[in-house]
Amino acid sequence: MYGQTSTSPQEMRNRICQSKGILGGFRTAHNIIARSVNEPQKLLQKGLDAETLKQLGYTQQGMLAIGYSETALQSLGYSYAD
Repeated sequence: MYGQTSTSPQEMRNRICQSKGILGGFRTAHNIIARSVNEPQKLLQKGLDAETLKQLGYTQQGMLAIGYSETALQSLGYSYAD
């Protein structure tokens, strides 16, 4: 279509990260997410709440697989319905 460009999922993730001030894009965000398993408040300080994490592809099940507890996920804004 004329005047429209397609944005890849990777580009969208990098834009979200950039909007949150995360230099290095999605790869850096993933490292932050993986290292913050026991400190979810660090994610919130960076603006990475459940809604943003879902936009980046981190479902509740995925976060559980990484090692986040249900309590940590609730503090990020995930709900049992997610």
